[in-house]
Amino acid sequence: MPTQPTIKQLAHTLALLRSSDQFFEIFGAQTHKYSALSPVSDHEVSHFESEFGIELPTDYREWITRVARGGAGPFHGLIPFADPKQLQFWNEWGHAQLTTPNALQQTWSYPQADITPDNSPYNGCILLAERDHGHTEFLVVHGTNKGTVWSDCTTTQGPIQQSAPSFLEWLAQWLEVSLYQWAANALPHIVSYGNIKPHAGIDAALPTFATVVKENPDDPHAHRALGYACIYRGLWSAAQESFDKMRDRFGDDEEPEARHLLGMADLYAAQGETLLQETTLLRALNCNDIWTATRQKAHGDLKRLYFQTQRADEAFALMEDFAKDHPTDLNAQQEFAWALYLQSDVTQAQEVLSKAVDVGLGSNANATREQRIAIVFGPLINGLQQSGDTAAAEDFERMSHRVLGN
Repeated sequence: MPTQPTIKQLAHTLALLRSSDQFFEIFGAQTHKYSALSPVSDHEVSHFESEFGIELPTDYREWITRVARGGAGPFHGLIPFADPKQLQFWNEWGHAQLTTPNALQQTWSYPQADITPDNSPYNGCILLAERDHGHTEFLVVHGTNKGTVWSDCTTTQGPIQQSAPSFLEWLAQWLEVSLYQWAANALPHIVSYGNIKPHAGIDAALPTFATVVKENPDDPHAHRALGYACIYRGLWSAAQESFDKMRDRFGDDEEPEARHLLGMADLYAAQGETLLQETTLLRALNCNDIWTATRQKAHGDLKRLYFQTQRADEAFALMEDFAKDHPTDLNAQQEFAWALYLQSDVTQAQEVLSKAVDVGLGSNANATREQRIAIVFGPLINGLQQSGDTAAAEDFERMSHRVLGN
């Protein structure tokens, strides 16, 4: 990201993030859903400035008049310009006023006595965004430090400290971090399928992976993410080196060997080395320290490999063994029932799901039988309907009615 990002560059990056994070995985995206409110008119901004006798920072003014008055943005989204929420905190902490110049020059520590209307840390500010725990971000629009963005953590007795030297830098930081977080989460799924295709969101985030490792050399998660970025780029040796560093930095209680093997299996998948991928996944599944999520991914990858290599019988056997070894795993039972159905063993498939209903897998203790049936059968039926396999969906619907009648 350039030191002085332009509005055009940031708007382009925001569009990339919007198109990439389709399931709103980034913090706050579930709130704003990357929806940008229509820009405000220059006349409305000029009227606001005239009313309060101030001039908004140039970059903020250009963003709200050229891109969006609010919506998509850091944390829970950019609070719309002139929204009552943007102005409501002027009367807190000593009746702060927008017309009084802000005097913040350094971190403001909580608590600080003798706050007056003249020295309130909120003078000359507008609210930009809300974070978690009541924390907020605000922009100084009047005072010697006009244009700077500050983070307010006083609701949990934290400090007020500068977040960015300008509004556009604040946006740029959020976009860079968010795109990296999305890419770091997406790459293991993209890579594990072995059919890697160019993706604009991934490409835009790639430079950040090495930067994060450089700034956090002891963070195993940073090395893991870099490993997958290297696979995406076809840098096999660099990927293995990153996974080795990841393993060496994980504590003994963080399944270092299982995660290392899973990363190496994905590397072999990308290289087309199916035999090495299979043996590595089997080794991962046999690790004593493997966590549930890691085990599920290894199991899913191995099952997919068996199907891809025309070894359906081994895939079915894997699903059966997994379901028997993990009787409280609802996904495992559903998957095994589906495998039985594919082998035309409808009676056994119904029996597996009926047992899941009887023991209440995925349900709380107060769930009715109808609710338990919906939890066990619903995802299967919905998935089949969405995929267009109405015949199979109807078969499982009939199974659910028979289980309800038992």
